[in-house]
Amino acid sequence: MNPRNLGTKLREESLAHAGSVPLAALIEWFVPVKELRAAAQSHGLSPKGFRADRAPAKALIPLLIDPETPEVLEEVCDLLAGHMTPGSGDPAPAAAEPVADLQPMLKLREGELKEARQRLEKCRSASDALRRRSDTLAQARERDQENIARLQAELDTLRREVVRLREARPGADRDLSTRVQALERELDEQSQIEQQHRIKAAEQAALLRARDERIVELLELVPKGRRQKPRGDPPAPPAGFIVPHFTTSFLKSLASKDRRAVEHAYRAVFLYCTEGPRYPGLQVKSLEPSNVWSLRASRRLRVYFRPRPDGDADILELLDRQEQDKALRNYRER
Repeated sequence: MNPRNLGTKLREESLAHAGSVPLAALIEWFVPVKELRAAAQSHGLSPKGFRADRAPAKALIPLLIDPETPEVLEEVCDLLAGHMTPGSGDPAPAAAEPVADLQPMLKLREGELKEARQRLEKCRSASDALRRRSDTLAQARERDQENIARLQAELDTLRREVVRLREARPGADRDLSTRVQALERELDEQSQIEQQHRIKAAEQAALLRARDERIVELLELVPKGRRQKPRGDPPAPPAGFIVPHFTTSFLKSLASKDRRAVEHAYRAVFLYCTEGPRYPGLQVKSLEPSNVWSLRASRRLRVYFRPRPDGDADILELLDRQEQDKALRNYRER
């Protein structure tokens, strides 16, 4: 790449990513596409819609820098280092001084981003506290409603008993009348408490909406490339530990795999057994109609297992996902 064009690209990427340049951009600028294609072919990678020997650099780079395949990432980084070493090919970037002139602006921008993130965290903390308070009020309101329903049912029963006694023995219902009056007063008090909780819950909901709107406003101040990923609700843990029963076929399937693949497989199995099938990234799914399930061990590997009646699981095989159809045919025949 021409040094002047490279300097322009460096300035654009630095401004777009708050002073940093993505690894994908450096690989695209410095590493020839022929070497990228050769690296993809050597690891069996093929981008969707392209052949590996004819794919453009933009389609190959996301596969080559995937953190789940560190061996491929290490190889591509070595290629990049070789081409960025002085005397190895293209001249080194000549745009250091123009980028240095932007440092005061970048520092100012970093300060603004830091302040915006601090305000955002404060708003999120306040919003979480409001949500917890709102949940507490909702639970209290539910208890009040249950008490009101219980008291109302008891009051109706006593009223019917009073009517029955009045008809059977006039003058013998004085105690029951007193009890009815006490229950009516208690019912009124519970109704007032429930109304107060309802008002507080409405106020908390209004505050929560205001906090959410403030969070959206603060998020707009943070560039998309610098935003944190949303923190989703954690999956519910399993009711109990799932005991894995490693079959002979599973142990045999490990013989042809390297150490990293075996590590991925065991890590995925134990995550499934301790955290349950809803743990993010496991992608647990049923493979009908064979009563066999699969979970994701890595980008290319899947662990196949069969649930047992007692809640445990038989771990059947570790296979490449391209071998899934063949494995399913074998399981149907068994």
